[in-house]
Amino acid sequence: MVTRASTLKEAETLFRRIEEYKPLLESRWVIIYLKERNLNISSIEDLAKPGVRIGFCPKRTEYNDLSAVTVAKIVENAGIKEGFWKNIPEKVSCGGVCSLVLSAVKAEYLDYESMDRNSYYWQVYSHLLTQRADACIVDEIFTHLPGVKGKVEVVPIASKYIPSGSTTFSIGIVRYSQQKELAKKYIDFVFSKKGRRIFKKYGLNLIGR
Repeated sequence: MVTRASTLKEAETLFRRIEEYKPLLESRWVIIYLKERNLNISSIEDLAKPGVRIGFCPKRTEYNDLSAVTVAKIVENAGIKEGFWKNIPEKVSCGGVCSLVLSAVKAEYLDYESMDRNSYYWQVYSHLLTQRADACIVDEIFTHLPGVKGKVEVVPIASKYIPSGSTTFSIGIVRYSQQKELAKKYIDFVFSKKGRRIFKKYGLNLIGR
């Protein structure tokens, strides 16, 4: 299992029954918008400016979607919560409309890396594609996926606004697994030279081992 948690304790809190947890990679949270839009966005503060439409669904924070909760915390830390929330169009913030808007995302992309129609990333990105929103906040890993890479401008968010532990991904074995030896071999492969090259291909540098 790979998840956004930097320690075994954090993983236990999120998923429980995890063992042999190891740091895997560091990512970062970024702002994205379509290159064709040529918007004047250079920092997170710009997301609170009048007229900038934000791709974000507050409904996801109500049921503790980890990505949405993290984005909400980033916005709060940056001191732009009021302006950010005001800039979320009504049709974007409505949970009911979200499922309809997601139909704009090509099906072959939805299952990539276990992302489906309920993924926070595809949801907010779909609002950009349908021009319901101008910009959104995502994990930079998302920008390397097919259908996204090369189509968006990426604006880094200052690290001082990022919640602790929200950029670290780790890998571990679930305690109830009946294939622990195979799982260990897989983890060894991930950290091997060949495994690292695969991650490197997608712009990801492993930090473990």
